[in-house]
Amino acid sequence: MIPVLYVVYTTLSHARRVLSEGNLFGAIAISILCAIAAGMAVYQLFLR
Repeated sequence: MIPVLYVVYTTLSHARRVLSEGNLFGAIAISILCAIAAGMAVYQLFLR
């Protein structure tokens, strides 16, 4: 679970950096991909 949280944290910090550059849609896309990846990881860890 800790590696999943680390990936989520680094991805969201990258999205914040992209957003600070003025690229709103890029930050939204990164956040959506991060949410999908986190959901898949949680599914594999707990519901498998």
